[in-house]
Amino acid sequence: MLIALLGRTAVLAVITGFSVVWPAAGQTGRSVTLRWDASAGPDLAGYRVHYGMSSGNYTQKNDVGNVTGTTVSNLTAGQTYYFVVTDYDTAGLESVPSNEVTYTVPEPSPTPTPVPTPVPTLTPTPTPTPTSTRVQGSGSALTAAPDSGSSPSSGGTPALTPAPTATPAPTATPAPTATPAPTATPEPSATPEPSASPEPTITPEPTVTPAPTATPAPTATPAPTVTPEPTPEPTLTPFPTPTPDPNATPTPTPAPPLLVSVMVSSPNGADFVDPAAITLTASASGGNGTITQVQYFNGSRKIGQAYQPPYQFTWQQVHAGIYNLTAVAIDNHHAAVTSGPVTVSVDRR
Repeated sequence: MLIALLGRTAVLAVITGFSVVWPAAGQTGRSVTLRWDASAGPDLAGYRVHYGMSSGNYTQKNDVGNVTGTTVSNLTAGQTYYFVVTDYDTAGLESVPSNEVTYTVPEPSPTPTPVPTPVPTLTPTPTPTPTSTRVQGSGSALTAAPDSGSSPSSGGTPALTPAPTATPAPTATPAPTATPAPTATPEPSATPEPSASPEPTITPEPTVTPAPTATPAPTATPAPTVTPEPTPEPTLTPFPTPTPDPNATPTPTPAPPLLVSVMVSSPNGADFVDPAAITLTASASGGNGTITQVQYFNGSRKIGQAYQPPYQFTWQQVHAGIYNLTAVAIDNHHAAVTSGPVTVSVDRR
């Protein structure tokens, strides 16, 4: 059974069977296997199993990937656990929980403690004390004979010669007492295998409570603007000085620019009075050619010219007024340059 909410498909876990996985020797955990129906969403990314020790309070979460079953391990024996399953899509949106299922981890049957078999006390057999056998002399007849060096006593009783004492036989060395073989210790009773715990009764699925309206996902916090790394300044490689080619044609040295200046040479330091005669000279140099002439202008009107240094020219019959005079130098390549103006004032008489 599936519930659709906010574009996500909620998976209702259908536990098709539980199995208790007994831990290996030396471990204390317990495990339970959960299975559920697959979600039909085209953008499904995986499932998460949520569980805890009280209903509706799921403190643990396992992301199991895009599978429809998992085993939850390290559970505490005797504890009841509550499980739900959710799915999530490729955008990270998670569905509402499935129905809740419970599982109580069974207590293992205690292993009986084997009773140790008492070891019998060995009682040593006493060693018998050997008995000495005394050999007595045979009863041979005693002969009475008079003592040659003594007088017979009164009454005529002869002295008795004692029979020699018989040498006793040597005491027999007793045979060593055989050490009794120890009583074999009986094998301890085999520890009985623990009784297998019965399969837990599957809790029937409770009536599905309608899922509450999902809280809209919070607006994602915009990622901080990445400050670009400064571009390192390129290292300037010095340009090698070219080696002059001895066979190359030398570049001609450019000629100095063509220059000209105009001067008033007559009258020297005197005032000009109408009608005046004003003598002009020019100094011209430079250029790639030879100066062929210097022309003089009053404003834009040509007033005269000269062909030889110092390019002297006298302007005649100049009436009263103020005049701006310039000189234009021209070389044999027809290059021309104009001098700066010289201001001349002519007074009336």
